[in-house]
Amino acid sequence: MTTNSNILTTEDLISSIRASGGVTKAQAHAILEGLKGTIKQAVHNGQQVRIHSVGTFGRAIRKEGTKRNPRTQETVNVPKHYVVKFKVSRDFRESVASIPIA
Repeated sequence: MTTNSNILTTEDLISSIRASGGVTKAQAHAILEGLKGTIKQAVHNGQQVRIHSVGTFGRAIRKEGTKRNPRTQETVNVPKHYVVKFKVSRDFRESVASIPIA
């Protein structure tokens, strides 16, 4: 793991895949990159991606509006555009909610 134990990096994920899957580091990297690419492409094409016990990736349309740049206070017109959305699964949400707070 990285020095900051609150962050799980790509390298940490590759090491975890490698340890649990009995594959080489290059194979684990290819698996992770393939998964990321598949999710990105599916969402780009308007599909939802459901990963059991994790959640669902998708996209939504954010309506157009006027926003303000907080640094310059300038107003900017933002056209409607797609945004990525993620809905966490009930299993995952309940698992996190059940962790006792120290």
